[in-house]
Amino acid sequence: MIANYVSEMALRGMGLGPSDIIDLVQEFLKKEKRKTPFKDNRPSYTWYYGFMGRHFNKLEKRKETLLEASRSKVTPQAMDNWFDKYRKFLSDRDMLDKPERIWNADETSFTMGSKAGNVIGPSKTVYSEDIPHVSGGSSKQRLTVMYCVNAEGNMLPPFFVYPEPKPTAYDPLIGAAKGSRFEYTPKGWMDATTFSKFIDHFDANVDKTNRPTLLLLDSGSGIYPVNREAISQNRLKPSATFDLGNEDKELDASENENNSTLKSTPDQSSTVSPNTLKSTPDQSSTVSPLLVEILKLPQAKTQKPKPKRLIDSLPYSLTSSDSIRKMALDKLNFARNKAKKEKTAKERYLKKREKELSKSSSSEAAKPSISRKCVSTKRSKARPSSAPSKKECGIKGTSENAEIIIKNSVIKGYHAYEIRPPMTNPPTRLIVDLEYTNIHDEHASLIWVPELSSFNDHMHCMVTDMKRYLKLSDVAGLPMGHAPRGLSLAFRNIIEKGYKIYSIPTGEPGPIFPPWPPQHAKGGGIVIPCDYIIKVNRDVVEVNEIIRSALSDMPERDAMAVEIIYL
Repeated sequence: MIANYVSEMALRGMGLGPSDIIDLVQEFLKKEKRKTPFKDNRPSYTWYYGFMGRHFNKLEKRKETLLEASRSKVTPQAMDNWFDKYRKFLSDRDMLDKPERIWNADETSFTMGSKAGNVIGPSKTVYSEDIPHVSGGSSKQRLTVMYCVNAEGNMLPPFFVYPEPKPTAYDPLIGAAKGSRFEYTPKGWMDATTFSKFIDHFDANVDKTNRPTLLLLDSGSGIYPVNREAISQNRLKPSATFDLGNEDKELDASENENNSTLKSTPDQSSTVSPNTLKSTPDQSSTVSPLLVEILKLPQAKTQKPKPKRLIDSLPYSLTSSDSIRKMALDKLNFARNKAKKEKTAKERYLKKREKELSKSSSSEAAKPSISRKCVSTKRSKARPSSAPSKKECGIKGTSENAEIIIKNSVIKGYHAYEIRPPMTNPPTRLIVDLEYTNIHDEHASLIWVPELSSFNDHMHCMVTDMKRYLKLSDVAGLPMGHAPRGLSLAFRNIIEKGYKIYSIPTGEPGPIFPPWPPQHAKGGGIVIPCDYIIKVNRDVVEVNEIIRSALSDMPERDAMAVEIIYL
């Protein structure tokens, strides 16, 4: 059991020397108050050599390899998270395919901090890699050199930091690369002042015509791309000694397996199991709980599973057409979910309405009996007791089949759906319907792309969005925006009367324009210019009056015009 503990601590970068092992045993014997032949319950080196001889197949004296404390805390999860954010950073700035703009700088020195020593660790037959040594650095003087290389392989002239005093008999840059620069600090360390001068050195040597430029500092793992599978899990093992958790787990190991202590990963092992202690003739089969407590290993906090994100499923080349299309298709999930909820809510609404109408008497059939009223005086102008005649409205003709066109209007809400309408000849008529799931505005109207079956087969592969490579088959049957709030109540009353309303886009999506609200104000944003068409086969005068009444209450009324075409 002690052998397993000593081996595991060495792998975590906190190896024990001979005296440390003796101290450990002495602590246990004092706590258990066991009588031993040792003076002051402290085993002698004779016992230590016997201990090493009994575990020759597992332990041996080995030299440590330096591993800074900051680097020993790295975990696979932290490394993956950093590269996820880094890749998104490059994608947002269009730098994934510009390696000449990505620079990595790191400093090195002639001193390496505290020296590595010899500790007792797993034998080379069990663990062939180097034994790490966690070093916190050193206060000794050193010569620092800052190197800077870009992802294309080009290197800047180095930046030197010498310890004071300044030399008077020679030039420190003799033999250095052309363009090199040097500064002095009391101990030869890089400080805030010298780092600022290094930034000036970097700016002066990087091509100013090829900007923006990214400078990585202390990345440790180099620049992209990274293959984390090529990094040994054992090299990450020292991270298990930091961020101690609350719960203990047993180290799943046994003496019968040569690499028993190497099976634990940084988020798995915390305690040495009593089962790992091999009984000997002079030992009891029961392990003292004090020994289990003393041989407790640090435990890292359990890492929460990373939430699935779009960027996790994308290839490194985010500028390819396949990657852009994949992102756009995933963005359509919002519109798909909205469409599903709307269809379900509409079915519920129609069933409820049909049920209420069937129960109402013939005298009450003309009155609205549903909870979502067809007419509201809150947002509409008071109407006269009788509708005006065609002559009063300026309408000529006798036919009741007509199309009332509202010109120079817009479709709002493009920022939420990001669906461009299909631009066809003749123009595609988008469907206007009630929005049944809007809890903020019960009169809201939703604009839909017609179902795919309403288009000819040869149009199914037509590209509707050239920038995101979306096709008609991707967006058909999905909502794509809202009617202006000032028209929504009028549209609701007209739809409740059984008439159809369509929208015909007249331009590409773009920032909102006067007299509509400013882009960042309420009701602003990205809009699609359009005309609205109401098809009626009766009550032309009444429908026309509903539209004109709604327009009279809108601040944008002067920009829109109403035209009636008889069929």
